[in-house]
Amino acid sequence: MTHREFREQSRLSDQLGKASGLNDPAAGEHDDSIRGLTVNEWIVADEAARLPEELIAALHPMRARCPQARFAMLSTAWSYTDPFWRVWAADDQNWIRLKATADSEGMPFTIKFLDQQRTILGDDAFKREYLGIPAGAHTSPFTWDLYERAARLHLQTCSAA
Repeated sequence: MTHREFREQSRLSDQLGKASGLNDPAAGEHDDSIRGLTVNEWIVADEAARLPEELIAALHPMRARCPQARFAMLSTAWSYTDPFWRVWAADDQNWIRLKATADSEGMPFTIKFLDQQRTILGDDAFKREYLGIPAGAHTSPFTWDLYERAARLHLQTCSAA
């Protein structure tokens, strides 16, 4: 598809005057500005874990008139509650999940480089950026494990005396 064809096919690209589609770092501040637009081919939400939930919700109806259009979310893991992670962890077979982490086969990273990055970033940020593991320290003082233990229902039985 040529640059011109892409612009003609996408009302969103025409409105923004860019062949790359919605390229607005402040899009989360005004998700209403994308409502009502139609996308014929692809909607790609880059760094989807950091996008506001309202923006992700506003992207889905863009496919209503063109059900063949694809919606892709690309992201580094961020938290266990963001829109990207909820889709990633869910059992919804409508999504194709592709994982590329530093420990995947064929990645060009040396152990020395990864050790340096872990030292520079700290364990939580390293896991998030290189291993795709959402870390809790940046969003909460509690680890996910601690939250799950605290959220379990503990019933105490009383015996009649």
